[in-house]
Amino acid sequence: MGYLSITLKIHNPGQGKSQVLSTALERYTKSFDRLMKEAKPNLDDIEQNHSGSLLQLSGWIDKDLSKSLNEFYAEPFKDSLKSDFAMALDSFLKRKKAGGQDAFPFIYPEKDGVLQRVRPIFFCRYDQKRNFCFLQHVETKRYYVKVYLLSLKNAIEQKNHKEDTETKLQYIHKDGRMMEENERRQRYILLPLSFGAWQEQYIKLWHEDSTMIKTGRLFQRNGDFYLSVTMKMKVPESVKTATWMGVSRGTKKPIFYAIVDEMGNQKETSVVKLKKESLPIKKEEVEIGLHRAANQIVAKAHQHKAQVVLENVRLMRDDFPKGKDVKDTLAIGPARYIRLEQIVSYKLERVGLPKPIKVSPAGLFFTCPHCGKNTKKNRVAKDMFLCVSCGAAYPIDLLASINLANRLRKYQSEDIKIIVKQEKGTFRFTNEILGLDFKRKSIEIAMLDLKEELQVAIDNIKNNSNPEESSERVKRKWSMIKKMEGYEDLMKHVKLV
Repeated sequence: MGYLSITLKIHNPGQGKSQVLSTALERYTKSFDRLMKEAKPNLDDIEQNHSGSLLQLSGWIDKDLSKSLNEFYAEPFKDSLKSDFAMALDSFLKRKKAGGQDAFPFIYPEKDGVLQRVRPIFFCRYDQKRNFCFLQHVETKRYYVKVYLLSLKNAIEQKNHKEDTETKLQYIHKDGRMMEENERRQRYILLPLSFGAWQEQYIKLWHEDSTMIKTGRLFQRNGDFYLSVTMKMKVPESVKTATWMGVSRGTKKPIFYAIVDEMGNQKETSVVKLKKESLPIKKEEVEIGLHRAANQIVAKAHQHKAQVVLENVRLMRDDFPKGKDVKDTLAIGPARYIRLEQIVSYKLERVGLPKPIKVSPAGLFFTCPHCGKNTKKNRVAKDMFLCVSCGAAYPIDLLASINLANRLRKYQSEDIKIIVKQEKGTFRFTNEILGLDFKRKSIEIAMLDLKEELQVAIDNIKNNSNPEESSERVKRKWSMIKKMEGYEDLMKHVKLV
């Protein structure tokens, strides 16, 4: 099992509800701040006695300290505050132990009595009578969230709170019961939600199994309120890839893809269809468009069991077109392509496919996929590619995606080259990328030990470097490791030179 989070927007809360939300965020922050200020002087004792149990950390909050939080009307948050406190402190202590955290990070300063920043409200469980839960209107099918933010002392009078929608709301829960009014004073508020199509596909799963909804965090950003929901999801079985899918930017339309098999034969080439001819301008619509494009890419990749290959646009070396800036010519710029890469990455993992691999975009619009000739003379027209060497012709927008797919295919089909040199009665075996360097008295003995030495080199890289490092040298190492680990029989792909 794995965990997934989606973010839902609170749709146009009125002035009254906005005030309730803002006040709740302030009270939650002050309560959390109180707990951390009390814990800070006791950190040494807490750390010394910490067994790694979150329950143990939350148990450090005694009755008197818990009661003191009532000053901030924190009654509806008590359980969540303890969990939030335990998780935050546990994370801090782990970073501190690893040598990566010195300063105590939990500081919420005030200026003239006003908090300079607030902490998101954590909801530790999905519940109809506390924390938070979701409902759907039986007629309009609109979704709402019910959040408990008020104590009995500052609860809202029912006559001022009740809305017509409440009589037609059904809980998203296994019992499927309708919402009923049974309290004279309400400690919750109802908030309509707005979200995109990609979030809705997960919300629909809640109707089948609401127990997958685990926790929530209510936060404010740029004046709007949002709820981030964490769900427990089944981790899909890993898919062994059999083809390669290049996804590139185009000139007339934003995204093109090409899928090739292990022999380089084109299985499918097409444009990624968007609702509009080009990506829209509004930020929200851009995000929806990118998610729509990502869904199509992932669906095709899953259908063909494809390893997705993307441009590493951060390198900015695709040289297209001559004398002009890339972002002024291609249908989408680097920033949107990078965002697409981020979305595609986690969506691929959800269907069991590996993350996309990024390769250099150098020569994508000038290299012939058929013979490999790379020259700017191949561009005979704005929209067409014609190889001056072999005569192969391709639409320019599909060319880059085909080259992307083939670039990784060719790389993964290449043998691992081991340089062999005779030195003073011994034979020296080296590979600069892997850091392989060992000597044996004969080729025969070396070949018996080669597989073991290669594994030592791989383990050394894994233990002493991070695959997320940005240096090209480290990336080359991890790229070769991934290629080697994909071979069924590694030694069949080793070539002595």
